[in-house]
Amino acid sequence: MILINKIFQQFIIESIYHKNIYIAYSGGIDSSVLLYLCNKYLNKKNKIKAIHINHNYNMSSDNHARFCKTICNGYKIPIYNMYINKVYDNTNLEERFRIIRYNIFSKIINKNATLLTGHTYDDFFENYFLKLFRGTGIDGLTMFNIKRTIKQINIISPFFNINKMDLIDYIIKYKIQTISDYSNFDNKLSRNYIRNILKHVIKKKWPNIFFIKKNNSILKKINLYINNRFYFFFQSMGINEKFISIIYLNTLAPLLQNEMLKIWIKQNNYKTPTYIHFKELNKIIKSRKINSFIKINNYIIIKYKNLLYIKSVFNNCYNKIFIYNYCNIIEGFFIIKFIR
Repeated sequence: MILINKIFQQFIIESIYHKNIYIAYSGGIDSSVLLYLCNKYLNKKNKIKAIHINHNYNMSSDNHARFCKTICNGYKIPIYNMYINKVYDNTNLEERFRIIRYNIFSKIINKNATLLTGHTYDDFFENYFLKLFRGTGIDGLTMFNIKRTIKQINIISPFFNINKMDLIDYIIKYKIQTISDYSNFDNKLSRNYIRNILKHVIKKKWPNIFFIKKNNSILKKINLYINNRFYFFFQSMGINEKFISIIYLNTLAPLLQNEMLKIWIKQNNYKTPTYIHFKELNKIIKSRKINSFIKINNYIIIKYKNLLYIKSVFNNCYNKIFIYNYCNIIEGFFIIKFIR
C-alpha cells in the first residue's frame, strides 16, 4: 500500500506536465483509488475534473452515475456526468463503448490537459489477449502503454505496473467507497471471459503473467523498426503518402507488407482494416489486373498499375464503372470521378 503511494507520487513528478487533469471515473475499484490519490496529492496544485460516462447499458447505470457524482461532491471535484441515450445490440459492444468514450473525451479534453485512467497490469493482460484473438497486428498489440495518445488526448495510466489485487487491498485499508458493475461478471463479453476464466487457467500453468510484458517489449522494438522503415521509404522515394508502390511492397515479407500497409493507412487517418479486408487487399496486390479496388469502412483503396491509392468515400457513392475513369489520371496526379 505504501508502494502504491510512492509509485503515484513518483509518477506525478515524472509524468504530469499539464495543470488541467481529467480522471476517467467509473466508480469501480481502479478509478476510485485513482480519484482518491488525485484528491490527496494533486487537488491543491492542479485543476482536477472527473468524467463519468453512463452508457445506459443496464439497470444499474443511473445508480452508478449518481454514486460518482456524490463521491466527487465529497472531494469537491467537478464531474462531467455524460449520458448516452442509445439502444445497443450485442455486436462488439466493448469496442463500440470504447469508441464512444474516446469521442466524448476528445470533445471535453484539449491538448493542454492530461487524462488519467485507472488501468492496471490486469487490464493490459486482458487487452493483449483480446487483441491477439481478434487478429490484431503488431501496432495494435503494442498500443497499450503507461503513456499514449488517442484522438490527440494525452493519456496516462499510473497503475500500469500494479496488479488489481494491490488496489483491492488499498481500498480495504483506506475504506474507499466503490460501486460494483455486475456486467463485469457477464462472461458472454470477451473481455470478461478473459478476465474471469482464461486468465486463471493461464496463471495456473504459468504463474508469472508478467512474461507478456517482456514479449510486448520485443514487439515494440519490431514496431519501431517497421515505422522507421516506413518513414525512410517515404523520405528517400519522395512519394506522397496518398499512394504507395506495389513494387516496393512486394520486396517485403508478408508480415512486414501488411504492417507497412497498416502504417500507411493510419498515416492517412483511416481505421485499420480487418483480417478479412487484408486478405482481399493482398489478392489485389498480387493480381495481374492493372486496376481494381476494395472499399473499407469510409475509404477505398485502389490499385492502378504499380501503385495503391487511398481515398475517402461517403455513403455508397462508388461503382465499378468509376474504375474506367483512370483514363483521367495524368502522371503524378490522382483524379477519380465517382459515377452513380
